[in-house]
Amino acid sequence: MIFLSQKKSLQAVLPQACLNQMLELMKTFDKVETGGILIGKYTSNNTIAEITFVGGPPPDSKHGKYSFERGVIGLKEMLESLWIDGYFYIGEWHTHPKASPSPSGTDVIQMIAISKAAQYNCPEPILIILGGKSDNYNLFVGIFNKKGGYYQLDIQTETNLV
Repeated sequence: MIFLSQKKSLQAVLPQACLNQMLELMKTFDKVETGGILIGKYTSNNTIAEITFVGGPPPDSKHGKYSFERGVIGLKEMLESLWIDGYFYIGEWHTHPKASPSPSGTDVIQMIAISKAAQYNCPEPILIILGGKSDNYNLFVGIFNKKGGYYQLDIQTETNLV
């Protein structure tokens, strides 16, 4: 799946295999929120974020009916090993079971904090939210920035790209 900004200057590419992994975790944690991190690469001109790996919830994550707090156990080691091969942390993903994929106020605050945090080294993190159920879902894909704003990316089909 390809997601574009309205100006078509920024893109995020989400392979079907990564989406399938998120949907499988959504199904497993069907009554509570779950999530993880997005790992990938950027094109040389930094206009396309290619998501290549979706991390599931670390074991110290907290799942609630209306909240998800991603844990940290094992993330540093995983990111360091992937960094050697040129992969980077590029954002977060989580679910909103049986609800809209719109980002909550907490989601926005957390993503802006990530954009400002030196340890993430990610000034424009991506957030993907899957809302609904694993067999009937909607997606939100957005890019956040240090200035406190964000913009939603729109899904594009191959016919929209011509």
